[in-house]
Amino acid sequence: MRKLAFILLIVSVKTLAEEGHGHHEGYNRGYENGYGRERHDDRDGWILPAIVGSAIIGGAVYGYSRPPSPPPPAYYYPPEPIYRQAPPIYPTIPYGYHQQSVFDPSCNCYKYALVPN
Repeated sequence: MRKLAFILLIVSVKTLAEEGHGHHEGYNRGYENGYGRERHDDRDGWILPAIVGSAIIGGAVYGYSRPPSPPPPAYYYPPEPIYRQAPPIYPTIPYGYHQQSVFDPSCNCYKYALVPN
């Protein structure tokens, strides 16, 4: 917004500077003075650029005099949960038994079993 106000300020100053350099013709404007001759000066050609320029300058001063807006509030994003596989829980071996690897013919594999001492 401030850049736009600054650009408009430069354009209005440039317009004000070019106003009185003969870029328009003053013939047949319909104004007559008391002697019957037409008036060829542009006394009212500065009003519109002055209004526009003052509005732009006022907007620029207002924009630069305001304190900057505060930054947006910080958002807290909780971290992603970390899922870990729980360690296997081995039951305690009861008194009088021990754990032994035994072949199981139904699955053709070895399994652990509790065997009496």
